[in-house]
Amino acid sequence: MVGVVALVSIRGLRNVTAPPFIIVRDNVKGYFEVITMFRLSIQKSIGLYILDCLFSVVVVGVLVVFVWRGSWILVDIFLYPEDLTRSAWGSLVIGYVAVVSAFLLQPAAKFLCDKASGTSRLLISDIVNLYALFGTVNVWRGIWNLLEIYFIPDDVVLSCWITHVVSFSLLILMSCSNSLLVRGVYIDAEEPAGKCMDFPCYYFRVMFQERQLRKLRKIHTNKQGTYTSYDEKPNIDKSITISVIHNIIVENKSNTAS
Repeated sequence: MVGVVALVSIRGLRNVTAPPFIIVRDNVKGYFEVITMFRLSIQKSIGLYILDCLFSVVVVGVLVVFVWRGSWILVDIFLYPEDLTRSAWGSLVIGYVAVVSAFLLQPAAKFLCDKASGTSRLLISDIVNLYALFGTVNVWRGIWNLLEIYFIPDDVVLSCWITHVVSFSLLILMSCSNSLLVRGVYIDAEEPAGKCMDFPCYYFRVMFQERQLRKLRKIHTNKQGTYTSYDEKPNIDKSITISVIHNIIVENKSNTAS
């Protein structure tokens, strides 16, 4: 409870969320750029930047651990404490029910945040974040305990090595290993309108958008008459504006129609 109150007071409760509500794809650009609590840059003041980093790691990061530990152990105490197997399965079911229902309620939460402002908007955001935390902790706890019960329980070391190596390799192949890291500090309801209620789980959507964007860039560069593909020009500006992309799409549609 102390951790939750403290995070709410500094508008940092959203930092308690984790997969399955967050997926971070591996990307070279910006990989070593970590968002701090007060968004200070080292160019302005080295001393303030160091204090900002210390606050983000020591205060916000530790409070997140407090909240997770308290939530996890409370479930241990109240959910079939005498039966570990039943408790693990119950936690898994409860967790995924909470996760699915949170995604189903997301449009309603976005609508309310779009209409609300000030304290009421923050309150809606914190309630959704707490519900997401409830689902996340139960999913993690259920999977964690079920692995301990069923997956090579007689050889814990081998069980841990297999789960670590296989899972990490799969994440790398899926370009999602960045989801393992806890980096950056995010502020509650800092996005405009109802966007603060978006759960960043855009795996296939981002993949398809990047593929389509590469095709549009290739078409755009072909029309310049110099390069056959986007990648052949190393110094080209990679940030094609939406207007340019829109014009390319409209032009292609008109050519197809004619």
